[in-house]
Amino acid sequence: MTGKDFESEVLRINQRYNVEFIEAFGLCPYARPARLAGTSTCYVVDLCEPDIERGWECMAPQLRHASVEVIQFVFPRLALNSRAFQEFANAMSQRAQQAALTSRPEFVVASFHPELPYSRESSARLVPFFRRSPDLLLQFVRLSMLEALKERHPHGSVFFDGSARAWDMLLTARSKSVTDQITDDNFTKAQAGLFAEMQAVLDAITTDRCVSYSNYLKFENQR
Repeated sequence: MTGKDFESEVLRINQRYNVEFIEAFGLCPYARPARLAGTSTCYVVDLCEPDIERGWECMAPQLRHASVEVIQFVFPRLALNSRAFQEFANAMSQRAQQAALTSRPEFVVASFHPELPYSRESSARLVPFFRRSPDLLLQFVRLSMLEALKERHPHGSVFFDGSARAWDMLLTARSKSVTDQITDDNFTKAQAGLFAEMQAVLDAITTDRCVSYSNYLKFENQR
């Protein structure tokens, strides 16, 4: 397995998470439409240390494509716990804001991590469960797309990006009820007998990842 093969495997595993988990359980209503319309994309960032400037150099060119509305960056080699990765995500979000041509944010940034702590005690505490991606992941969603979705669907669940902090900045008091509705909808799905099925899907993807990546590591050690 070559380095290019490994990148393809990372993308395959991430695609499984997006399609078999996020889309299949209806956790993010814009995920499937964006994928089918070709306005979402994913890139592998070969970063072993949380180097902000090097990470930004890898990511910035992809964020300049105006036709792309949802951009995911996967970090398969970055060994950070969930808290440290959130700090890295915050730094990347600030870096993106510094690079924007206006003072208004261009993207909403959400972080995903396979070990995010969660609880089933409430809808808010269960949110991190839905962001337990197989690899460390940053998702950039174009703000203009989110606002267009709000205009078309002012009264009900529109999407789920998992970033309460971003929504606090983005939404008005009236629209916050939309976020609450989305969170409650996903909580209801999990509590209505789907949680075990959701967990089984994540476990299967994690197992696939471990086997696939270990094959690459064997190849690297033999070189």
